[in-house]
Amino acid sequence: MLPVVQGTSENAAHQIIDNGFGIASALDDGWYGRGIYFTSYLKYASLYAKFSSSNGCKVFLVSLVIPGNVYPATEPARDDPLSLMGGAAKKGHQSHYVEVNLQGQPARSEREFYADEIVVFEGCQTLPLFLVYSSEFWKTAPTEDQIFLTADVVIEGENASGEVNGNEDSEEEDDDRDREDLLSLLKSQRKEMKDMRQEIEDQARKLEDMEALVARLRMSSAGLN
Repeated sequence: MLPVVQGTSENAAHQIIDNGFGIASALDDGWYGRGIYFTSYLKYASLYAKFSSSNGCKVFLVSLVIPGNVYPATEPARDDPLSLMGGAAKKGHQSHYVEVNLQGQPARSEREFYADEIVVFEGCQTLPLFLVYSSEFWKTAPTEDQIFLTADVVIEGENASGEVNGNEDSEEEDDDRDREDLLSLLKSQRKEMKDMRQEIEDQARKLEDMEALVARLRMSSAGLN
């Protein structure tokens, strides 16, 4: 299971918390398939987060996802016959993963890379964990080291009473620990996704080698006949 984040609206967040990601409104006819979109980068999620009417902060959902067999998407985002826009998961895969630039298009180089997008296609692949309010992400796009450390954040978890945390010293210490734990999880998840992509690329190279070997064997067999 991978920890991921999604920028959203307060109303949508509470619907998802109450009913799960299986509700139709959680699906997005996005550029990389009709599914539920997440990222491992809060700076990217902040571009999609909406302001809360209750406290003026931006709204995020931190969740766990089961990606299953991941398809590494490199197709053009839209306006192309090969685009995955609005489509189902690639055959034999349960999620799509793509590294994107700031405009959400596939990043073609390390220099162009800005964040990632993870698309899952079933609500049962997701588990919402925390509702997060932040007053800092909309001002500037934070660096990774600033995530959850400099922002004024309220976290509502499974055991939350619905009251704003941080009024007591002990609660502030708990919040600090929660933020540090979340930062650690997100950094770990980023490494896992990179390792996963490397493994997918290694498997693709092995498949190409096998296909080349089969082609050579067929040519040799044809020559003998």
